[in-house]
Amino acid sequence: MENRKIQNEITTLTGILLMVYVLTIFIDRSIVIFPIRISGFSLDINWKMIDIVAPAAGLLSSLGLLQIIHERGSFMNKELLVHGIIPFTSAFSLGVVLRNTTVGFSWWMMLFFGGLLLFLVFTAETIMVDPNDSRRVIAEIVLTGLAYSTFLITSIAVRVNLSRLILELPVLALVAFLIALRLLFLRISGVKQEKWAIWVAIFVIQTATAFHYWPINSLSYSVLMFLCFYVLVNSMILVSRGYSNSEIKKKQIIPLVILFLLWILTETVN
Repeated sequence: MENRKIQNEITTLTGILLMVYVLTIFIDRSIVIFPIRISGFSLDINWKMIDIVAPAAGLLSSLGLLQIIHERGSFMNKELLVHGIIPFTSAFSLGVVLRNTTVGFSWWMMLFFGGLLLFLVFTAETIMVDPNDSRRVIAEIVLTGLAYSTFLITSIAVRVNLSRLILELPVLALVAFLIALRLLFLRISGVKQEKWAIWVAIFVIQTATAFHYWPINSLSYSVLMFLCFYVLVNSMILVSRGYSNSEIKKKQIIPLVILFLLWILTETVN
């Protein structure tokens, strides 16, 4: 009975978030340009209503899930907030994806799969809060995959929808920090996860700055960003578990080769 109630609440929350994005269709979709002029620095920021809706939807997603989780028991504030990270980044990233997409079949398909992603994230997080739930191991695997997928999707969306580096970096840094933080809390304990997540965000900023000027397509760019992010986070997890450098290299070689081949494929096909 309780599980059915939770599923109903998750379904309702997902529906509300999707409705928020649907309502942006009926809001003024015109672009407001904010020119910034500082000495020799010049930047025109194209502002859309969805730029406000995306972080608002992220907050709504996070707060909504935290309310559902809070009803299942009492948690420490820090522990509770951690469960809201992936919901925030998933809902926020969906807004980045939809930002410059013309309303049509592709827009609705992105919204549908975004809603499915959110539903899975909500379900996995509600399972993770119960240490006695037999589905916890599966939920951890699913949540890990969804976290990495969110970063990959964000990388693609940023490359496609945000053409200026100064606009790309804050989004990538925020998402990289939050997702790395959640993954570190999910996989390891007893370390300074926040400090490690900050280092991940810094590395992502440096990598994104370098790759921004490469003449590669959006998919290739996102694969490279994902490769760096995955290897860095996974290496941190392995280090915290006491693996030696040689063991870490052996464990990383297969995903490195696969992702590198995928990058070559995406660059060749496009």
